[in-house]
Amino acid sequence: MSYSKDKKTGFSNQGFRVRRMNPDGSYPAVTNHLGFAGTVDLTGVLATDTLEYRWDAKGTFTPIILDLSAVGTSHIATVTEVVTAINLIVGFSAVFLASADSVTGRLKIANAVAVTGKLYLELKGTLAVALGFGQSGDASALGTSFVECFDDSGAVGLPKVIKDKEEVTQESSTGHEDTMMIDAVQKGLSPSLATTDEIYELKAMLTGGIWDDTLFKYTPPTSRLAVAPLCALEVFVPKYGKGSMHRGDVIGYKQTMISHMTGRESDITHEVKAWASYQYECTATEYTVSDVVYPCYEEFELSITAAQAIGVGL
Repeated sequence: MSYSKDKKTGFSNQGFRVRRMNPDGSYPAVTNHLGFAGTVDLTGVLATDTLEYRWDAKGTFTPIILDLSAVGTSHIATVTEVVTAINLIVGFSAVFLASADSVTGRLKIANAVAVTGKLYLELKGTLAVALGFGQSGDASALGTSFVECFDDSGAVGLPKVIKDKEEVTQESSTGHEDTMMIDAVQKGLSPSLATTDEIYELKAMLTGGIWDDTLFKYTPPTSRLAVAPLCALEVFVPKYGKGSMHRGDVIGYKQTMISHMTGRESDITHEVKAWASYQYECTATEYTVSDVVYPCYEEFELSITAAQAIGVGL
């Protein structure tokens, strides 16, 4: 095993981005986007509604019109009915393949065979919400697109969650002591995210609630929201060489990727003659899937080219 000694150091943060996880807690990868299970009510869906997608967090979203207005009985459709309908739509089948997930039974969307070399897939739009993409816990679906906070990013803190070391001592009648030392354990992170603007998309994604674009109104969740939505967070720090540098002399990025995280909005202050500050406090812990334990975060060293390939530093 070799270790990097490339004499690069980080300065400030480039920003962060957050997205919703799949309803079963898995990451919404290019081959694993999961939507609703059982049946879905498509009564309010129009023949002109769209499913929008984007590759690798770059450029604008591409809309696909999916006419689902006649699917199912009285527009209550099963996973099988939706799969059959959308796979027949040329604009969809050219880039995606729909199926019923073999484990969860949920609607599953994956890249078509002809689509290769993609690192990220995002889904949003009316039909992404209607079909349950980005639904998590008791929180309603939002799609799987990133909320990007680069120009809006303030301070990003990643303090560790530590289970303190313990000393367990047993004393005999003669005063002899036996001591067992139990080492400290890192259990996760408590990400703290500050933004310079009030971003309602981010608020709804992390905490639940509903943002109404028509009324310009945000309705927060009540205490009935027993299960917080599960999100993924990526933090990017620009890396520089040692010595005297300019902000434009970036030679790479550090990416911290957190796959299982819940969050809440922190207190907001509106002081006299001071900019408002918007803060979110989050919790990320290790997690287990099929008896395999995964750490709560991973760190990557990215070249400029690798960062641009996932939509960072453009």
